[in-house]
Amino acid sequence: MINEKDCSGLVLVTDLRPLKKRENELALFRRAFEYSGNAIVITDNEGVVEYVNPGFFRLTGYSAAEVKGHTLRLLKSGLHDSDFYRLLWTTIKEGGTWRGRIVNRRKDGSHYWETMSVGPIFDNEDTITHFIAVKSDISEPVAMEKELSRFRQAVDQSADGFLLTDDRWRVNYANPAWARMHGYSNDEMENLPLYVFFSPLRDKEIAVPFIKEVYERNSFSGELTQWRQDGTHFPCLVTATRISLEGESHDEFMIFSKDISDQMDNLRQLQEAKEQALVASRAKSAFLANMSHEIRTPMNAIMGMAYLLRDSDMASQQHHQLDLILNASESLIELVNNILDYSKIEAGKLDLEIRPFDLGEVLADIAGILETSAVDKGLELISTINGDTNLFFKGDALRIRQVILNLAGNAIKFTKQGEVEISVELQRVDERSCEAMFKVRDTGIGIDKEHHELIFESFAQADVSMTRKFGGTGLGLGISKQLVELMGGEIQLESSPGEGSLFSFTIPLEYTDSTADRKTDLQEDLSSLSSLDILLVEDNSANRQLATMLLDKQGHNVTTAHNGLKALESLAENKFDVIFMDMQMPVMDGLTATRIIRQIEERQSVNGKIPVNLCLKISARLAGGHLRIIAMTANALAEDRERCFSEGVDDYLTKPYNPDMLSNALRFCSETRNHESGLKEDSVCATTSINVADNTGVSGAGILDFLKQEYELDQESAQEILEMYCLSLRKGLAELKLAIGSDERSEMESHAHSVKGALLNIGLAEQAEIAKRMEFSARKNEACDYPQLFKQLSDGVAVLLD
Repeated sequence: MINEKDCSGLVLVTDLRPLKKRENELALFRRAFEYSGNAIVITDNEGVVEYVNPGFFRLTGYSAAEVKGHTLRLLKSGLHDSDFYRLLWTTIKEGGTWRGRIVNRRKDGSHYWETMSVGPIFDNEDTITHFIAVKSDISEPVAMEKELSRFRQAVDQSADGFLLTDDRWRVNYANPAWARMHGYSNDEMENLPLYVFFSPLRDKEIAVPFIKEVYERNSFSGELTQWRQDGTHFPCLVTATRISLEGESHDEFMIFSKDISDQMDNLRQLQEAKEQALVASRAKSAFLANMSHEIRTPMNAIMGMAYLLRDSDMASQQHHQLDLILNASESLIELVNNILDYSKIEAGKLDLEIRPFDLGEVLADIAGILETSAVDKGLELISTINGDTNLFFKGDALRIRQVILNLAGNAIKFTKQGEVEISVELQRVDERSCEAMFKVRDTGIGIDKEHHELIFESFAQADVSMTRKFGGTGLGLGISKQLVELMGGEIQLESSPGEGSLFSFTIPLEYTDSTADRKTDLQEDLSSLSSLDILLVEDNSANRQLATMLLDKQGHNVTTAHNGLKALESLAENKFDVIFMDMQMPVMDGLTATRIIRQIEERQSVNGKIPVNLCLKISARLAGGHLRIIAMTANALAEDRERCFSEGVDDYLTKPYNPDMLSNALRFCSETRNHESGLKEDSVCATTSINVADNTGVSGAGILDFLKQEYELDQESAQEILEMYCLSLRKGLAELKLAIGSDERSEMESHAHSVKGALLNIGLAEQAEIAKRMEFSARKNEACDYPQLFKQLSDGVAVLLD
């Protein structure tokens, strides 16, 4: 047995707490590596990967197993050269730390930017055993930097000025263009106040024009004046924008400025050129108008007298000579018309006149005009219409006729033998419209294909020798082409030398009611059969004599006057159905005379120094009606026509006129025409009507006193005016009574209006009010005791009229 006293032992105690501490620290570092948002890589001293954290996988797409035992060469993008990597390795091999940006390649092949910090790990003997790299993805910031760099480069290279200011409107940045535009160096721009660029006084602060709007609306855009450092200024287009910076307590402002001096100079030059063009155009128009007037005025007398002589008894040779005169005159007038049409088309002022017409009549008229020329050359003239049997349309028959006459006239001119055919093919589109194809075919000399486009140009012909051989200006086809296009069509040509030509064009036409139109035409024709009392106002004695003879021959009664004032005097003494009014005359022109007549009709104040009693006499003669006025002028421009109609003419004749033109103008003439509704109630010569009636009726003496006082007339003139108005009132009341008896409301309105005007002119306001009630009731077709009102009216003036 072992004696316990003889035993001994050795006990070893080890403190494990430091080891445990190191284990805990190591675990902490490992957890930090594992959960780090950065990629962490540990390699041996040769660069072979021993450890990567999960962040490496998120950054590169490679797992730890895929990279352990490999170097990081698999991440190379190829965008860095060998010197880049040599510097990196030299730095870390020598114990230094390398920090920088690098472009690497992910497992999927995409490139990314990262910042990397790589350095050595030493052992206890200061020997490099490992390397550790910490990587962060900076792809987005780099992309933003690149975008910002591109923007900065674009701004710096821009020809337009760019400015950034702080919230106190002081310059933070200005591109070179802004500095250059305003005469500053780049260094001088820093911290300048914005107002110096918008004020001629650099030392005096002003309110920049757009600041308030930028604060209210966050932006501004507009034209402003900016000032250079040397005190000169220039126009610019400015755009300003407010920029709110996230996380910042203040805003910044971005301003673009474009120097528009060149554009403004170009605009000014363009405006000057436009004004010069307008002046030239007005000069050309005035020249054409004057030329037209000077040619048409003598041609009117020449052609008119030739027409009259041709209808008289004379030898056949003299008839032939007169025909030559007329043909030459018509050719000259055609040339003038073509030049005026060309001018109007060129200026865009030629308008179509859409009216009902009979296509059959148009073709018959054309055939009648061309028949003599065709027969003289031994040609057969054929005219046909194919397709729809309805030949009543709405359109510009005058322009259709003009185009066909030009095409067919050329066909006859350039055809030696054979035929010329005018045909129309109608293709119905729907119930209201159709397509009309017009064709003009001839067996003439034909046209080379290379000249097909040329002949439609103004002042051009297929062969210049044709001008000498056949005559012509080359305007006709050019005008025809543009007229067809204006009517919505296109002109075409098929032709070869020696095989004749075929011109065609298709235009849309709208059907119209033939029955109603024919009824209207018949009524107009019937009205023109009666003899008319005509006032002819013309200052040219030859033209006056010619028109008088032509109208006398048609059975009309003609009174003449040689200026507008004489016309007014004649109108005061005589009643006329129609006036032919020349527009250009001495003393008083036709426009002024027309304006005065319309003012008297409308009971407006007469503009001009016209005696009051003359106005009253004219008013009594007109008796509230509308006198038809037909303008006669040698001016044929559209603006002349528009000016005439704006002054109140009813129709328009261009000199030279022939018997048919005069009769056609009179075809639409009627003795009276109802006033339009809503006429003003002012009396002639702006007088104010007063009531001169007493309880027992109208006092003739009172009316005479009124006329003498209101119109400053003597006793004899006042008595003459009163007698004229008494005659007018007797007639008006008789017609009004008949209209009431037959319950013709439109007639009642017209005659009540006429009576009302006469009563107002002699101061009978109370009786005029009765007539006015009847007029407006009849106009509105209201129920009213018209016989009772008429009795009140006639009783009120009975003493005067008995």
